[in-house]
Amino acid sequence: MCGILGVSIVNKAPLKQDYKKWVKELFLLSESRGKEASGFALCNGTQLRYLKTPFPASDMVKSKVFNKEIDGLIDSGTETLTVIGHSRLVTNGYEHHNINN
Repeated sequence: MCGILGVSIVNKAPLKQDYKKWVKELFLLSESRGKEASGFALCNGTQLRYLKTPFPASDMVKSKVFNKEIDGLIDSGTETLTVIGHSRLVTNGYEHHNINN
């Protein structure tokens, strides 16, 4: 199985301060559905960025890249913040081959 998560807010500037915390908590909760790989896609209404990793979600949320991307999304000045993510349990395809993630 895999864990899939998502958080989106629109026109809710006061919620931005909690957004990163919510995303991290969802990743940690989703890890029980798969610990071999994780990734996310971010959208602020004008840009779409993504990262795929062969690491558990608990390691990914501690990474500099994850924190830089989430902070960049929050600080982008747009009103729409959207993150979708996954934690993957390997059932087919080696997690260190990025195409499988």
